[in-house]
Amino acid sequence: MKTKIISRNFTINGVSQWLYINQCSRPKGTLLFIHGGPGWSDAPWAGMICQRLWGEVNTVHWDQRQCNRSSTEMKDQAPLTILQMMNDGLEVCRVLQEEFQVHRPILIGHSWGAFLSALMVSHASELFHSYIGIGQLVENRESEPLSLDFCKRRAQEEGREDLLIELNSMPNTFFRSVPTLFRQREIVSELGGELISPANQNQWEQWMLQSPLDYQSDWEKLNRSCENACSQLWPELIERSLLDEVQRIHVPITLLQGQMDYFTAVAPISKWLRNLSCSGQKELIIFDRSAHWPQIEENEKFARIILQTLTQN
Repeated sequence: MKTKIISRNFTINGVSQWLYINQCSRPKGTLLFIHGGPGWSDAPWAGMICQRLWGEVNTVHWDQRQCNRSSTEMKDQAPLTILQMMNDGLEVCRVLQEEFQVHRPILIGHSWGAFLSALMVSHASELFHSYIGIGQLVENRESEPLSLDFCKRRAQEEGREDLLIELNSMPNTFFRSVPTLFRQREIVSELGGELISPANQNQWEQWMLQSPLDYQSDWEKLNRSCENACSQLWPELIERSLLDEVQRIHVPITLLQGQMDYFTAVAPISKWLRNLSCSGQKELIIFDRSAHWPQIEENEKFARIILQTLTQN
């Protein structure tokens, strides 16, 4: 099937924000992707994530406020809050309805974007067909110490005395400092808790080339927007928990979790899903050969699950 690519800015709650849309002629549905970070756009890797789906469904990627291309007016914008980000996401749905006659997309959130998506779908379930969370962030206060424990265990197994000394100097509350958090994330990535086969910057940039040119970005720009968004949102985010805030969802929910994901560990995810009341199916699917990016590491399985979701619900 033929597809049409649209990449441009829209006014979302008074601020210019970018949407990347791949339309097909006879779509089985629409996927709205909510990226992680905060501030780390996934549009540059849409080719890696969605290529098996293009021609079957419409896909929409959104650069959140102050992220990537949506950061052009950053100096004039108010400080970021989770409530503002949630309202922006719901407004994106209304823009899709008005501009493209898209109704009730499948909402797909990754990491921080999965936390945000859970808030969106709990506040306005009528806007969505179903919800898929990838590497679902539930509660940092429980997840982050598990991530630190993983790093210490893996560093010990690999004989990385240098890393072990550094990790042992970090308290269990390391995540309350954004610079320390970023350093710990570098170590998690190096030890296989982000991708089972760790990828360097060059590899990520090579993967970017599989996306349409209009989707691609600059690595340093992405890093800057991630640092900016985290500095504003992280202090609020670490005090929030889906266990307290989202106890019922009125659409089917599927959570996709890499077995080796130590950006967002599985234990809090299982607890949240077990206690969640849901109008429809709820399911946790483990990707045995993935960490934090199963949509990349096991892309064929990911695409198959997406297409099944469209037919089952």
